[in-house]
Amino acid sequence: MKAYGLTDIGKIRESNQDSFAVSVDGALPVWAVVCDGMGGANGGYYASSTAVGVFSHGMDISFDGLKPKQIENLLCEIVSSANDAVFKTACEQQELEGMGTTLVAALVLGDSAYIAHVGDSRAYLIEGGKITRLTVDHSVVQQLVDIGQITEEEAKVHPEKNMITRAVGVKESVETDTSSVKMRKNSAILLCTDGLSNYLDEAEMLEIVENEMHEEAAERLISIALERGGSDNITAVIIK
Repeated sequence: MKAYGLTDIGKIRESNQDSFAVSVDGALPVWAVVCDGMGGANGGYYASSTAVGVFSHGMDISFDGLKPKQIENLLCEIVSSANDAVFKTACEQQELEGMGTTLVAALVLGDSAYIAHVGDSRAYLIEGGKITRLTVDHSVVQQLVDIGQITEEEAKVHPEKNMITRAVGVKESVETDTSSVKMRKNSAILLCTDGLSNYLDEAEMLEIVENEMHEEAAERLISIALERGGSDNITAVIIK
């Protein structure tokens, strides 16, 4: 099992505010993190790249002997450290005030995958011909869906679809959602920003990730998003 990622600036944006990192090929444990920054070109990139850097540094530890809940708590602590780093800089540098970033990460240990999530970047589990979303968007439209005011289809075109309700670095502290899921042989995890999930439905993601290798799958996913408009930065990371 290894992780591979790809990012693209898209067709409209002047800069890429997405950032990602993956574990070194062949190293254990296998992990990946994806962030989608906000707060202007400089602020968005700084927020996402800083969060990715802090998370990556946090992965340089031993997980031996830790129980599942301890692993989830540790992921929360690492995301909290990322939040501290982004928030502190935003307070110190006026031109970066208000910046923040989404974060979605996956850590695979044995036959379990642990997910940490803030914002509207997503994690999917793909196995046995099925795709399951492992995260719930922290967004205005998701709240409307949850209370039955709009449908999932209406959420895709809602004027407030890009408004998130939780992000790393915008407040002094952050609440991180964590979960774990068992992985079977030939399972895969897809992490992506909304620049991808806004353009492809889950059936398309399933078909591509199941039937293509890491590099080819990421390239095809991003290519389709570009063909359909590419109005945002696009990032896809696959653990398989």
